[in-house]
Amino acid sequence: MKTKLLKYGVAVLIGAGLAAVYLILRDFTGEEPPAERYRMLCDAFTIPGSLLMLSAALVALANAGSFTGLSYSFQHLFRSLIPGMGLKQESYREFLERREGRKINGYGFLLQVGIVFMAVALVFYFLFYRVFEG
Repeated sequence: MKTKLLKYGVAVLIGAGLAAVYLILRDFTGEEPPAERYRMLCDAFTIPGSLLMLSAALVALANAGSFTGLSYSFQHLFRSLIPGMGLKQESYREFLERREGRKINGYGFLLQVGIVFMAVALVFYFLFYRVFEG
């Protein structure tokens, strides 16, 4: 339970930090018209929400083996550039056998926190269009 709370807490803190940085960089003071404030808040929550959800998708792709060939290619290239290491090249089959069972578990919290951030952004999106005059 502690580790679950820690994972969610860190994800929320990172997302909130990104939102705060966005608002600071956009000079969010609260003196803007309501439509502009809602637009900035919507953007501030959309960015970390998207990043968190895309991070979860990237981990899922890595678990499915989408980057295995790329990883093998870079390892093969790196070993061939170092003198003496080119002689110890392993085949792709050996590489796959060595990496079998290396999967990342417990990353669903990234998707869930990202969805919450996107839901908050959606609320600000609807509020924006309620006060937008243009």
